[in-house]
Parts: sequence; structure tokens; C-alpha cells
Amino acid sequence: MGRALAKLIPALALLCLLCLPAAAGAPEAGEPWYRASQSAEGSTAVYLQEVNGESYLFLPSWADLKSFSLNFEGGTAVIMGQGAYRYIRSGESFDLTLLFSSGERESYPLVFSCGTKLIKFTLMKSQNLRAMFITSPSEEQDRLFVEADKENRAEGGTLVLLRPDGSKVYDGLLEDIHGRGNTTWHEPKKPYRLNLASRCDLLDTGDPMEADKDWVLLANYSDDTHLHNLITQDLAGEIGVPYTPHMAQVDLYYDGLYRGLYDLSEKTEVGAGRVNVADLDKALEKENPDLDPENYETVHVRLENGAEYQYVAGVRNPADITGGYLAEIDYEMRARGEAAFIKTRNNKYVALVTPELASKAMTEYFFDCYTLFEEAVFNGGVHPETGQPYTDYMDGDSLARSYLIMELAADNDSFTSSTYLHLDAGGEKFYFGPLWDFDSGYGTYFEEDVTFAFVAGKTAIGNRLLAIPDFQERVKHIFKEELLPAVRGVLLAGGDARGDRVRSLDSYFSGCAASRRMDDVLWLGEKKTPPDKAEEYFRTFISRRIGFLETEINRWDGSPAVSPMFIDVPDNSVYYDAVSYVQNVGIFRGTAEMAFSPEGDFTRAMAVTVLYRTVGSPLMANEYEFSDMGTVGWYVQPFTWAVEKGVVKPEKGNTLRPWDVTTVGELCGMLYNYGRAADLSPGERSGEKYPTQAMSWCAALGLIQPGEQDAARPLTRADGALIFQRLHLLLSAR
Repeated sequence: MGRALAKLIPALALLCLLCLPAAAGAPEAGEPWYRASQSAEGSTAVYLQEVNGESYLFLPSWADLKSFSLNFEGGTAVIMGQGAYRYIRSGESFDLTLLFSSGERESYPLVFSCGTKLIKFTLMKSQNLRAMFITSPSEEQDRLFVEADKENRAEGGTLVLLRPDGSKVYDGLLEDIHGRGNTTWHEPKKPYRLNLASRCDLLDTGDPMEADKDWVLLANYSDDTHLHNLITQDLAGEIGVPYTPHMAQVDLYYDGLYRGLYDLSEKTEVGAGRVNVADLDKALEKENPDLDPENYETVHVRLENGAEYQYVAGVRNPADITGGYLAEIDYEMRARGEAAFIKTRNNKYVALVTPELASKAMTEYFFDCYTLFEEAVFNGGVHPETGQPYTDYMDGDSLARSYLIMELAADNDSFTSSTYLHLDAGGEKFYFGPLWDFDSGYGTYFEEDVTFAFVAGKTAIGNRLLAIPDFQERVKHIFKEELLPAVRGVLLAGGDARGDRVRSLDSYFSGCAASRRMDDVLWLGEKKTPPDKAEEYFRTFISRRIGFLETEINRWDGSPAVSPMFIDVPDNSVYYDAVSYVQNVGIFRGTAEMAFSPEGDFTRAMAVTVLYRTVGSPLMANEYEFSDMGTVGWYVQPFTWAVEKGVVKPEKGNTLRPWDVTTVGELCGMLYNYGRAADLSPGERSGEKYPTQAMSWCAALGLIQPGEQDAARPLTRADGALIFQRLHLLLSAR
């Protein structure tokens, strides 16, 4: 009895201690940890970490729980599961599953006791995926330093990438790691860019051309499935979109702490194994060894037809400036932030990615080549002066394939942002691709259900393309012969269905299920969809979306396939993309089913309401009465919010003038009042002089453009769309 009692006492003590608050078991540096690889030169330590007041140990795929060991300071410890316990020593192997009557499970609640230390923690284990271990070069350049500012670079450190079976892909030095992304950078889960010290094919493609130093880690914070980017790129690669990046999911550990499920991807850039065209950046470096990429002067040119371009001054040209070019169709604010960009007379902005510091001759050459394509598209598929078809300037099949992928994904950025095209040296035409950035696709970005609605086809370029019979025929053929079999025959087929790159949804979801559960512990917020619901929604969306496209595409007969977004918003107008944007994000409505009334008055009621929607339509408990406004109407709650927040102030006679036309000065005043309360920083002030501080502040943020100094000018609804598109993009990137 005495010996039995002696064995029972530790277990009883641990059972009692299970009732202690979770904080009593908060881990400290040096507490029990796991080493993912015994042979890696770089660190593969996995530490206990605290998440929302509870402790966790997140393990990679190959961790063997039947032959498991913990490393800790001290002598003998006791570890307890559900009704069973055992004594262990640091580094000693034991079968952890025997501590649980149910055997293997999704998570393992444990209690660890060693000396005076007691730690309650949950062990979770990944399955099927690679794991990446990043170790910072120093405490001063750790993860928190990198995440504090996108411009911060941690120079040095190590990276270990292990396959799902624990074998090594890369075990060596990093040149640097820093943040990346636009909107995604401002979310809690950060994306990164990695530069290896030596070239490596991290994704095991088997192609020596794929070895590279430059890689990206996509966080997918807004994607509840964690699969939008991966599946879209696999589909694009399956049907032959040029230079589609290879991508794979990894579990990321940064300085010993699990950071979640990420996409490890090739970067969209010029290079062998990437976008394999001539590298004008290297050619420029050779001709301009003293050119400072951080300090240069730009020249902005405005043409009489409304087109613009910007180039870098003082750059000497290489012998051949015909290519290669990699460019991105982008939003106005982002394009204007690049060193070199063009704006066509149809108000489309294209930023030059390579060459980044383009000369005058290079920018003008690119401008001329791209304009030929766009003018042909906007003239029914034939250039109005040369008489040549659009396919003489752009590869028609790469364009059709890219369109189909964007349309299937219901991608809000289609033909307006993150849309790449390339031109090789001596090439006669552009090619569309590679495709990029789909984490907010598949209906997640829109306020309304877009399952059965065209998205890419509603953009200015998409709408014009779908009015060209030749383009319709290319899309119909590729849809029937390539995309439909890939989606119906593989993606939705279930089981082990697999193509050259794409595989079944069952395979995608089961492959990352364990890691999704681990990621959700770290990042599942109140607005995120539970994993099972996200999977159900995604599967349903894909099934219905491909059915919608099949029905609509089969109806095409050569006449314009998709009606314009609004019949009174010309697709070559300066405000077309802005109207599309503000409607899609749900902050601005039309005046009728097919009418926007762009030249109509932008009243104060409209301005306050759109601003109210832009900031999330917060519910207001207080009620106010004003002499010129009733208590019922679409503008009442917005004005209640605006008055309470100091955005607008009642005037003489307790009036708000809701139906007066908003002037430039008044709207700038509203935005300035809101911005001060929201702590919006304008950065450097505009060099131009404005009549009010509010207008100067708005100009510094890019909300109004240079030359708009007339505070008394009444605004149209088109003006309002342009200004609020800029504000929404600005707030989304915070």
C-alpha cells in the first residue's frame, strides 16, 4: 500500500494543480521545448508559447508522438495527460499517446512539472506540410523589429526548410528578411520577403532553373480557407498562364515560435525560373554603376490627350531597350508611388516593375507598345490608325487564360491591380501573366454575392475585351478544353484526382487541416469564418461559379457579352475604375439599377453617408434633431455619427444643409476632421499652396490632386467616387 500510495501522490497533486488558472503555467524562455531536427546546422527549436493566456507547443508534421522527447532544464519531470502520467528526463523518448485513452487526437492537453515549475499546455501537431525555421541574427533585429516597419531589414540570420518527412531542403544563412505587401502588410499576421545567402529550389520542383535566392511568404490573413492563392496559382499553371509562380504551404517558426500557416512562393520578378525575359535592370546597372536606387530624380510628363508618364532622370540607356519589361496594372495611388509609370488616355495606370528605374527612352518605348494594345481593345479589337488587330500587340491566348482565372476567382483586382504583363527583348507583342494575389478573391471582398455575376468582365478593359468576337472565341475554346476539365474533372472531382499542377479540393483541405487548426489558435478573430464553414462556402462557390460561367460563355455569339456596370459611366472615363471600386466595396451606390449619375450633384448627405460607410457604419445610440433634417432616412444615422465625431457641426438655426452640394473645401474639411480623430498622418505636405489647412492636409495624403485649389468648386458624384476610392485604399493599407 505504501509503495502504491507513493506512486499515486504525484498524480493526485497534478490533478489538483489542473484547477490553477492558465496564467500559472505561462512559459518562460528556456522552458520545455522541442528540437525539430537533430542534424540541422541552423536552429530548429520550438518553444512553448502563450496565446490568449494559454500555453501551446506547436509541432511540425514529422514529429513522432510515439517516440517523443522534450528538452528542459532540471532533472526528472512528470508529464500528465488525461488520467495517465509518467516520469521523464530531458531528451528521453516516450510514447505521449499512451497518456490519453483515445490515442492519437487533434490536440493534447498536458501538465508538466519539474521541481518548482508547473506548466499547463496544449500540444498540437501539423501534418503533410513543410516547416520553415527562421532565426534572427540578433536580438536587435528580431521578428518584432522586422514587423515594426516594412522598411526594416534584418540582415543575416539562418533559415532551415524541412520536408514533411523531416529531411532538409535548405539549411543555411539568410542575407536578409523584411516585410512585404500592401494591404496585407497592415494586418496582424505579417507577410515577409526572404533573401537566401545561396540559391536553392525551395519547392523541390526538380528544375535547376527554379533555384533562386529571392522568396516570399504570404500570410493569407483575410483568407479563411488558406487556399485561395495556392489553388488559383495551380489552376493558372494547369492551363498554361505564362510564368505562373510555384507555391506550397509551410508551417512557419520564427525565433522558435510558431507563426502560422503560410504560402511559400516564388517572387514575381524577372529572372531565370521566374519571368524569364531579358533583364533590363541588370543592363541598367552595367551602364549606370553609380545610380542610387534610393536617391534619384523623376520627371513627369503630361500629354495633350490626357495621358501621362514618369521616368527617372539622368539614366544612360543600354544598347537594347526593347525588353524585357515586367509591368503591373495598378491603382492610381500605387502607380504614382513608383519611380516609372504610365497613364493612358483611357485613364489606366501601369507601373514598371522591371526596369524599376526606367529612363525616358525606356518609359516612352513601353508607353508606345502598351498604348497600341489598349487603343486596339478600346476600338473593337482593331487599332484605329494602324488597322492591326489587338493580337498583333498582345498574345491573345495568354490574355484569355488570365481573364478566365480572374473571372473564376471573382477577383476584385482584375485588370485594375496586381495584374502583370511582360514583354521580352525584340518581342513583337506583350504576354499577360504571371497572375498574382487572390487571397481576397472568391467573393470575400464584395459586400454583395457575386457568385452569379461577372467581375473581371465588368472592368473597363474586361468589358471592352468581351465585345471582341475573336476574344470571345478564344475564351470559349480555352474554357471548354482547359479550364472546365481542370475544375470539374480535378478540383471538384474529389478523392485523389490530380492534374499536372491542380488537385482535388479534398486533397487541398485534408493536406492543411491540421495546420489550419494550429493557425486558427493564433489568428482566428471574431470576423473570421470557422474552418468547416469556410471550406463549405469555398466548395459551394467554386461549383456554382463554374456553372454560371459555363452557362454564360455558351451564350456568347460575337455581340458584346457583358453589359457595362452603369450605362452612364463610359469605360474610358477618368472615373470608371473609381466608380467600380466604390460600388464593389459597398460604400457608394448608384442612383438607379443601371445608372450612377456621375455628373449629378454630390450632396452633403451623400458625402457624410459615404464617409460613414467607409469607416464601417458604426451604430450610434444617441439621437439628434435638426431643423432641416427628419428623423427617418438613409442619411440620419450617418449624420448622427458625423456630428458626434465632430466631422460636421450644426450651423445657424441648428441646420446641417444635407441637400446642398458639397464643395471641395467642405469635403476636405470633413475628411480633415475625421482624419485628426483617426490619427491619419499626412507625411510630407504638398509643395503647392492651398487655401485651407484641410485642403493642404488632403493633398498631402493624395486625396485631392495637384492643381485642385478651388475650395468653392462644387463636387459631382464622379468626383466623390474618385476621392473616396483614394481614402478607402489609404485606410485599407493602414
